[in-house]
Amino acid sequence: MITIAAVFVLSAGLEETGAVRALAAWLVTRSRGATRLLVSVMLTAAAVSAFVSGTLAVAVLLPVVLAVAAARRTPSSALLVPLAF
Repeated sequence: MITIAAVFVLSAGLEETGAVRALAAWLVTRSRGATRLLVSVMLTAAAVSAFVSGTLAVAVLLPVVLAVAAARRTPSSALLVPLAF
């Protein structure tokens, strides 16, 4: 329980520092189509998951994916479901 709370604190801290915004902007500029966006999100999640647990990776990337979906006017569910796996 404490670990999950710490993950959300870490995620909020990354959002406050602007790291989330920077990563989201990079993903938006890197991907032109829906398929490339999905692949970019999946590769980013895979890279983060290589160093931390899957739960932590999802919690850290959740605000990034939501920002990317809002910027691209893409349904967030299209990016969140692949992120969960």
